[in-house]
Amino acid sequence: MRTEIDGVGRAPGQWIPIAIVLAALSSVTGAGCATNPAASAAPGLTIEKVASREVVVDSVRTENRSDGIRVYGSASRRISRRGAVPGQVNLAIMSPDGRVLSETQASLMRRNRQAQSARFNALLPVEAPPGSVLRVTALPDPCCSF
Repeated sequence: MRTEIDGVGRAPGQWIPIAIVLAALSSVTGAGCATNPAASAAPGLTIEKVASREVVVDSVRTENRSDGIRVYGSASRRISRRGAVPGQVNLAIMSPDGRVLSETQASLMRRNRQAQSARFNALLPVEAPPGSVLRVTALPDPCCSF
């Protein structure tokens, strides 16, 4: 028995391998949560990424230095296109009990005019205890928000 779907005749059992492949791919790619355990973080530091309406924080990595924690990352628009990525990024390190230890804002900088993403980096002059959270929040551009 064959069924007609979108003009393509397929037997009912032929859809099972396609469904298995799609289920496997969705479990590998993940559901897109706020915390990203795969991001490169300093030991004992968890990275939490918070997107705005227009901008998504793509990747974040940290580096322990003698004068604090250096944070590098990139952000892009939700809808991909060329041009400036609006807004800034707010970086805050919070202790395990929820207190803000250090906070700063970083500007978004494009590599060139055709780039669809922008990079940021900043130094947070603090020694983070184990269990701390680095919250990276994309802030909208104040001149263009409606």
